[in-house]
Amino acid sequence: ATIARDVALGLAHAHEQGVIHRDLKPENIVLVRRGKSARQLVKVLDFGLAKLIHDVGDAGAEAAADEAAEELAARSLTRTGAIFGTPEYMSPEQAEGRGLGTRTDLYALGVVAYQMVSGALPFSAPTFLALIAKTVNEPAPPPSQQNASVEIPEAFEAMIMQCLAKEPAERPTSAEEIAEALDQLLAAYPDDPKQSAEGGALTPTLVRGVAGA
Repeated sequence: ATIARDVALGLAHAHEQGVIHRDLKPENIVLVRRGKSARQLVKVLDFGLAKLIHDVGDAGAEAAADEAAEELAARSLTRTGAIFGTPEYMSPEQAEGRGLGTRTDLYALGVVAYQMVSGALPFSAPTFLALIAKTVNEPAPPPSQQNASVEIPEAFEAMIMQCLAKEPAERPTSAEEIAEALDQLLAAYPDDPKQSAEGGALTPTLVRGVAGA
């Protein structure tokens, strides 16, 4: 939950700048510690597939950004209708090559959180097309069904499942909303040792460019 919260804060910052990541996955989330006493950082890497949205304003402009996605394709780094990203973490609209808004990143964050708490992906298939078909058409099983040995707070599981909604409008309205919800969840479990790694607080940062930069 702590890591997911900090990734959400990183996404919120990117979205405020008018940038959709479009390829959020575990390989693009790195935990680092600089020096023995330095605070641990959560880094969101690799904006190589990022898409620019024009004049997003604040996070409340999400609906307008979604509606205008097709008409703003010419202003984007990549063309609407083409499929880019890592299949296991693609939102349904991304898998279908439809116009994207910031909530496509919220879907990917939901997949990452799902994998962190259960050790499994919401969907798996032997071929790309079969995986896309599941992503677009099948409801994801709750993460608690994937791993019965793991106890997941109901509020956390409900938030993950909301992020995995097929329709963008049914997901949380913004990454900042997710971060705030996770802050409340973490406050309800103050004695959980997993809230920090080696006792250090986590701070989100963004790295623009390719992974490893």
